[in-house]
Amino acid sequence: MKNNRLFRILGIGFVAVALAAALITVPLTLIGKNRFKTSLEAQVRENFGLELSIAGAIDLGFFPRFEFLIEDLRLKNPEFPQELTSARSAVVSVDIWEFADNRLRVNEIILRGLHVNHRVE
Repeated sequence: MKNNRLFRILGIGFVAVALAAALITVPLTLIGKNRFKTSLEAQVRENFGLELSIAGAIDLGFFPRFEFLIEDLRLKNPEFPQELTSARSAVVSVDIWEFADNRLRVNEIILRGLHVNHRVE
């Protein structure tokens, strides 16, 4: 009798956690990706005066931390025709609570396939 009640409580708890995870994941998946893309491009433009172009896909990662997996990034100085740098992919770890509150706080950036153009005059 006690075992049945314990299993029922554990089952209800598991279902509640699964529903809470789904309620958080679905809006972030459907809305968060594009919001992050435009926010990141705007932040780079406002803070550094550079143009960031994200041409590839954006995916979400949740473990071990909340992160965006971005493909095909290009950074350009609007005053020059040649791009400054490009990367095949980037992993951007962000604070999930600030992101949910329409703020962007980057904790870590990992770049793969980095190419840098250096111009000497």
